[in-house]
Amino acid sequence: MSVTINNQTSPATEFAWDGCRKIYLLDNGDTDKNGENGYMLSKNGEPGYKVLPVSELQRVWDQSCPLRFINNWALDKNHVPQCYEKPVTIEAR
Repeated sequence: MSVTINNQTSPATEFAWDGCRKIYLLDNGDTDKNGENGYMLSKNGEPGYKVLPVSELQRVWDQSCPLRFINNWALDKNHVPQCYEKPVTIEAR
């Protein structure tokens, strides 16, 4: 499985979401997952990100607050900048 966002493809099969606006694709074999209930540790070591399959990304995007963005967990790829107002196309394959 992979995901394409606005014509940018990522090999991610899962993403981390804080329940509000922070969406991070887990595309580099990220292994920060703590294994309990699909949550992973946040960047400061606190639990707080729900790990979901990319097939849920469109739903999460649609229900996230207007400050939302999509980056990868390593923060070296920005797929959708914060407060992006144009339509976003998400296709999980």
